Amino acid sequence: MRLKSPVKISSPTHSSSLTHSNGQTKINGWILDLYPSPHGMKLWLIEPNQTRHRLIDRFAPVFYVSGPDAVLGHLREEAARQPHALACRPTERMDLWERRARPVLEIEVAHPNEYSSWTR
Repeated sequence: MRLKSPVKISSPTHSSSLTHSNGQTKINGWILDLYPSPHGMKLWLIEPNQTRHRLIDRFAPVFYVSGPDAVLGHLREEAARQPHALACRPTERMDLWERRARPVLEIEVAHPNEYSSWTR
């Protein structure tokens, strides 16, 4: 896909000789790639002068599981025993079909690149 106009991205942690405003660096360029990594989401940008920038957004995706309390409790215990970084907490989400809130288990995956293996 070819973009007709560049995107503008602001990054508070990027250091370069680019335009600085309000403590942020402004990058004018095109998005090359976006993908999950162990540290968050990686975004690659390219400026019109071909300078490339890698930005990392600390991001931990979540998914929700519903079911009987006993099953959710067992799942929470199993998740706590995993060597991978998972965080579980009970919460409520709206059931669109029943139009009411229902208890669910929110599971946060610390490393976005492992998300798909947990949701299968």
